[in-house]
Amino acid sequence: MANTVIAAHVEMLINDLNERFHDLKAMEFLYWLNQALLVDLSAISEQCQQELCELQQDQFLKTFFKGITLWLSEECTNKYHHSSFLTRQN
Repeated sequence: MANTVIAAHVEMLINDLNERFHDLKAMEFLYWLNQALLVDLSAISEQCQQELCELQQDQFLKTFFKGITLWLSEECTNKYHHSSFLTRQN
């Protein structure tokens, strides 16, 4: 009995989340935005490869910024113009 109630509730949550966030599935995110320090450079456009290569070697940014906050930092914006611009567009 409890399993049935829990399963029904989980199903309701799944449907609700799918309905609320359906637009996110349609959006195209640059996958390297959240994992800029870990991304395989051969898998991204040549325009971004050089900046991301330098960014991956930048000890200051690696130490102080994680995930999306990296792109919001003034230091990153000043050093990596093209990649920061693409990030802010998405």
